[in-house]
Amino acid sequence: MVVSKDIGDIGEIEFLLKAKKLGFYVLKPYSSILKYDFVLDNHQKMLKIQVKTTTKKTLDRDRYKIIVSHGRKEKKAYSSEDVDFFIVYIQPENLFYIFPFSFIKTKTLNIYPYQKDHISNNYLERWDLLK
Repeated sequence: MVVSKDIGDIGEIEFLLKAKKLGFYVLKPYSSILKYDFVLDNHQKMLKIQVKTTTKKTLDRDRYKIIVSHGRKEKKAYSSEDVDFFIVYIQPENLFYIFPFSFIKTKTLNIYPYQKDHISNNYLERWDLLK
């Protein structure tokens, strides 16, 4: 049985594999209290990466909803000091979205992979932003 922690772990593993195939060096912090999951070394600087994974669409639309906050009891927004990029992995579609911190304006992110003109699709597989 796959639980939500497993889903997150799978997304992180998929990110690690893809980033490595693209030639990035990826570091995994030992501490679990940090607000980022990985540090990505792009050969010029170190970037703090937070990976978010989803496995199902919302019931009302053809979209995926991702919660972009942290904390168990009280959900708090990330700050620009916490994270440089959010990597969103849409597991059923096997798609990665690479969002710079500046793109995230709320604690919820909606992604519409089938609406090609939706703003979120400007960040679809944009691994070049990490270079």
